[in-house]
Amino acid sequence: MEKNKISTSEDAVKSSPEDEAEATAENTATNGTVHTRDVNARNVFGDPYMCCQFLREYTGLEYFKDISPEDIIDVTKKYHAYLGVEFTSDTVKKIVKKGQKTPLFLVSLIEHKSILDYNIIMQLLRYMVCIWTEHGKEMKSKGLGNPSNKDFKYPPIIPIVYYEGTKKWTVGMKLSDRIFMSELFQEYIPDFTYKLVCNYNYSNAELMSREDEMALFMMINKIQSNSDIPEFRKLDAERLQAIISKAPEQSLDIIGDALWSLLMKINIPVSEAQAMVERVKDRDMGYLFENIEKMDIQAERRNTAEARQKLAETEQKLEEALAELERVKDRDMGYLFENIEKMDIQAERRNTAEARQKLAETEQKLEESEQRLEEVKQEAEEAKARIRELEEMLAKMRG
Repeated sequence: MEKNKISTSEDAVKSSPEDEAEATAENTATNGTVHTRDVNARNVFGDPYMCCQFLREYTGLEYFKDISPEDIIDVTKKYHAYLGVEFTSDTVKKIVKKGQKTPLFLVSLIEHKSILDYNIIMQLLRYMVCIWTEHGKEMKSKGLGNPSNKDFKYPPIIPIVYYEGTKKWTVGMKLSDRIFMSELFQEYIPDFTYKLVCNYNYSNAELMSREDEMALFMMINKIQSNSDIPEFRKLDAERLQAIISKAPEQSLDIIGDALWSLLMKINIPVSEAQAMVERVKDRDMGYLFENIEKMDIQAERRNTAEARQKLAETEQKLEEALAELERVKDRDMGYLFENIEKMDIQAERRNTAEARQKLAETEQKLEESEQRLEEVKQEAEEAKARIRELEEMLAKMRG
């Protein structure tokens, strides 16, 4: 089968040797080169073909419905240099449709961490101000417009945040969310929002219905741990095969890199991971599905071992709780009766009050200890139930 390729401008797809060296340095890990999730996503936005799919299918913006890869020009390096610092997972695109005089700019930020960055809106603002400033200078130097003139218009900028994490997105959606007393001074404060695309908002069934390379990339990145593998196994292998069969080679490389990152994250041996990635890049999804069942069984074995360890820890806590309960009974009740026997008649009223207080404290401690005992017992029962479930699953897989 002939492998598809898409011809793109040099600015859109080529990286300088310095960029490649930097990417390699950023992504080198034990047992080989591991491409991290943010770099994988940056590569998506750096590829006009997959970037085009993302804008058409996942932004919900009408302007992008008829966009083509040839309309997209990567200008990321220019603005990283302008800012004097590189945000490695950010990209800047200039979009010029056929017959369109004024470009539209796209700023995309990728967020995949469980710890959210609440200053994203300010990072977007920096890019937007830089783009507008540089555009005004460029138009003036070319004699195409002067920002000081009344009729001069700046180009629109669409800020987009692509989020791959599983934690709920709680970052403010507007600049005013980051400004103190913004409601009081609303008319004096610039404000804007951004387009948020959360990977976790899409089910595998919904992504599969798109039947494109971007959907496959997102499905792979939805796998955050071994527990997510069974859902991936439910996908239609033939439909996935159809996606990679028609994929351009640069998109296939990006999908392969995302798969490599996943396999390294779930501790698949390097030799096995290399074989699976190579077969996918050779447009063979069948080999991946043959081996992913083995990955799933390995994951269940690890889960069973973890559950057994959890049970052992719970039983240890149970023993400690029982021992503590006995100590409380022996120590506090013994102390109470020893002192009651020593009471004389003159101090009886005073000591009785103290004894009652001590008894109340002892009863409270007993109640707390018994409550903790019940909690530990419940944890033990849950751990045992989980082990039974895992053993049943393993038995079914082996059968």
